[in-house]
Amino acid sequence: MAPRTQTALLLPAERGEFQLGSKPVPSPKAGEVLVRNSASALNPIDWKVQTTGFLGPKEYPVVLGFEGAGFVEEVDKGVEGLRKGDRVVSYGEGQTFQQYSIARADIVMKVPDSITFEQAAAVPSAFVTPAIGLYQKSPHGLGFAETWTTSGREKYTGEAILIMGGSTQNGQAAIQLARLSGFSLILTTASAKHSSHLQSLGATHILDRSLSAPQLRVEVEKVTGGKALNVAYDAVGDAATQQAAFDALAPGGQLATVLPSNIAEDKAKAEEKEVVFVIGNIDGDYNQELVSGLMKVLSGLFESGELKTGTPELISGGLGAIPAALKRLQAGGASGVKFVVNPWET
Repeated sequence: MAPRTQTALLLPAERGEFQLGSKPVPSPKAGEVLVRNSASALNPIDWKVQTTGFLGPKEYPVVLGFEGAGFVEEVDKGVEGLRKGDRVVSYGEGQTFQQYSIARADIVMKVPDSITFEQAAAVPSAFVTPAIGLYQKSPHGLGFAETWTTSGREKYTGEAILIMGGSTQNGQAAIQLARLSGFSLILTTASAKHSSHLQSLGATHILDRSLSAPQLRVEVEKVTGGKALNVAYDAVGDAATQQAAFDALAPGGQLATVLPSNIAEDKAKAEEKEVVFVIGNIDGDYNQELVSGLMKVLSGLFESGELKTGTPELISGGLGAIPAALKRLQAGGASGVKFVVNPWET
């Protein structure tokens, strides 16, 4: 039985400063489970909500944190396939910057014994966003066949894809999904220090992340032998990376980006290219079926070794260490790693 209260990291007001506090432990409702969080992951969305009011929580104080891993503590009577003590990772409902949080049973992933909670906490946002970007139908994704289905596995053999920001958690996951989809040429931009790791995930060519848009296009053409590049996924999403990826595409090409498009609609139309803004969440009905299907198969793909988790960096100090860690994340201090904390170290 869970306790009545718990320690939580609270955001007391819009653009306020985080503070430790106490909150009631919630009870699961229909279709939900209560998770005792052993690892809570930090994401850019967390500092964006705090510093800008992005997504605008309706009520304060609010608990942030959008993914975490731990043990199932309580299960609603209507939930099947999960029981107390199961190791799981949850995503999407938020509020993992506390010791206990509610998760939707249909989008939790059982964590294989071969994966630590710290590794597992980095999985959902890393894989959900590129999965939506690659496999969701337009206008929310590029509409490729899902790689976890029989028809989608290795379907795109002989084709090339460019992934901007390969060392990001999103980028690393996108590389692996592209490999399972069969893309023969998987080009990605990254610093040279990440080359070996990204190649182990499936990248065939590492291009210097500092290349200008014209330089990148030249390098892409060298790799493809002048063959048209029709697919790009931008895991960074800033104006420069979007433009570089867009320019590298041939007419008729498709670009998915994790931030709103900076490419003018009339320009995209004139060049006969499609630009898709990937909304990597489960709030809209359009993503729920795809995400639920993905979460059901991820555990087996990790257990078999077909997919690898990102590299976690455990920040000591528990929930109280999150504010400083988010500042590091905002400043770009998490190259190639995912920050996680153990809420019980607080």
